[in-house]
Amino acid sequence: MGREGMRAPAAPLYGTTKAALERLSQELAMELEPDRVAVNVLSPQGGINTPGVLFGQSDPQNPRLDFEVAEAMAKSALWIASQPP
Repeated sequence: MGREGMRAPAAPLYGTTKAALERLSQELAMELEPDRVAVNVLSPQGGINTPGVLFGQSDPQNPRLDFEVAEAMAKSALWIASQPP
């Protein structure tokens, strides 16, 4: 989920962890490229419309309506997985 959807005290930890995973993926991609192993990160711009995200909203009286649908992310993941390394 993007920062705008995180209102909890854990938001800085979430953002730091997400950035670290993205950087780790970049390093692994460069390291494994000679072996023809692809490393990718799929990172949505906002929240994904799942029961967990809906349950964890910080303001049930004013729910966010700009979620991405899970099916769109699944299509993106399948496309990435189908590409040659």
